[in-house]
Amino acid sequence: MVNQKFSKLTGPQTKVMAKVMANLDEAVPVLATDEVPFLQGGVAKKVDIANLVDGMTGTVTATGLDNADGVLTVDIAGLDAKVTPIAADSVMLCDSADENALKEATLTNLAKPLADIMAGTATATGLKDASGVLTVDIAGLDPKTEPVAADSVAICDSEATNALKEVTLTNLAKPLADVMAGTASATGLTDASGVLTVDIAGLDPKTEPVAADSVAICDSENTNALKEVTITNLAKPLAGVMAGVAETTGLSDTTGVLTVAAKIAHLEDALLKGCTTVPMSFETGEQTTTKIYFPMKVTINKIRGIVMKAVADKDDGTITCGNSTGASDNGVITATESAALDTEYSVSPTTNNVVLADGYYYLTSAKANPGGKVLVSLEWTITA
Repeated sequence: MVNQKFSKLTGPQTKVMAKVMANLDEAVPVLATDEVPFLQGGVAKKVDIANLVDGMTGTVTATGLDNADGVLTVDIAGLDAKVTPIAADSVMLCDSADENALKEATLTNLAKPLADIMAGTATATGLKDASGVLTVDIAGLDPKTEPVAADSVAICDSEATNALKEVTLTNLAKPLADVMAGTASATGLTDASGVLTVDIAGLDPKTEPVAADSVAICDSENTNALKEVTITNLAKPLAGVMAGVAETTGLSDTTGVLTVAAKIAHLEDALLKGCTTVPMSFETGEQTTTKIYFPMKVTINKIRGIVMKAVADKDDGTITCGNSTGASDNGVITATESAALDTEYSVSPTTNNVVLADGYYYLTSAKANPGGKVLVSLEWTITA
């Protein structure tokens, strides 16, 4: 009844409405159905609260508000979309430093605290923030001095629209090694499942190297650092090693050039010594004196004997040696009775063991009870 009366008040009667309102009891309105009075051109009228709120809502694309039975809500989804925001665009926020007052902030200024939060701790996120700009901070991560094959890194997958993906060092090594190996003829490397090896056979051959050509070496005087050395400079230490001791090799080295150091004393083992073998017999009718002639002057250094047929029993057999002057002291091989096959003997004559050029050294076999054979070797040295 009150509402009906208020809706018909005009002119001065509106003053009465104000007095009545002041005396009404307070209550929580039902927004969807309750009404309130209002003046329109000096005429008192009524309106549902829901309709009143709907009028305040306006157009959502302009106000960002939506009304449902008098309840206003922010309707972000109803706003016109901007697909490419720029730094000067702004958003609304509660200012925590000013009693949560509503304020405007540009995207540029909003990015600064957001980036600081998103960066977190570099050791955990790998990110750092500078005035709102996030960057990867690899240097800020905890270092790992000895990575293992199962460790992983982030990559852009070129086969999946550059999506970020994780890859282990084992799997990363394979394409990296293939790239690093390049062409064997240019790099000298080959790749097998991520393992690089030096491929000398894959290089183009050079059939006639020259002194200015170079090779790679490990410098033992500089923690085995890889260095280049010309063949000329490489020849110097190699020649020094190959020359060895001149008394043994007959070679000498001068700045990488090997020469023969030809002295008789160096080469006598190879050139001045020799050996002559003579078969001697203790058989019946075969015991003889055999003369061995030499075209040059020699010294008999040693006489060796080896039984080629078992020596008969009952007595020893002897082979007496000497030169044209007479028998040599310590120049007798004594083959003991019953000596078996392959029994060996050795004596070194001390006198009458020099044979002049075109002279002879003799060997005389003797055994009272015949039987047996010995192969005798005369070891000699050419004597100046």
